[in-house]
Amino acid sequence: MPTTVEEKFKTIMEDEYEIRRMAVDYNILVIINLQLAKAVIDAIKNMREKKIEIKSLNEYHKTLKEVYW
Repeated sequence: MPTTVEEKFKTIMEDEYEIRRMAVDYNILVIINLQLAKAVIDAIKNMREKKIEIKSLNEYHKTLKEVYW
């Protein structure tokens, strides 16, 4: 158990690194920032409310503002 502030900080940093490293190894999304978490939640909410429209690839290409190929 860490006793000094420096030891506690070091332990926290090591734990955070291990969590991020394992998330990468197992391809799991990790959100450690509250602003990012809110943005992800808002995006998921907006996608759930959006009506899904199925298009052919040609129809989709016609809706693009820029063509990259």
